[in-house]
Amino acid sequence: MKIITVSREFGSGGGELGKRLADVLSVPCYDHEIIDMVAEKCGYDKNYVACVSEKDIRTFFPQPSVIVSLHRTLQRSSL
Repeated sequence: MKIITVSREFGSGGGELGKRLADVLSVPCYDHEIIDMVAEKCGYDKNYVACVSEKDIRTFFPQPSVIVSLHRTLQRSSL
């Protein structure tokens, strides 16, 4: 699975850029949906996941199995 990450700041239009790029490349675009997926998969509150997503994820999800499981979930959802 190839991943393109668009880093952005509030008001920069990065979300729109990401959506348009995904459309052009015919690939799925995950914005806030990724927060919902992680929260559901790991059993965490969405607000907690949103907060930690701005930090080093390894601090909060030190077990590689969680990240691998999320990666597999994303692969299945994009089929």
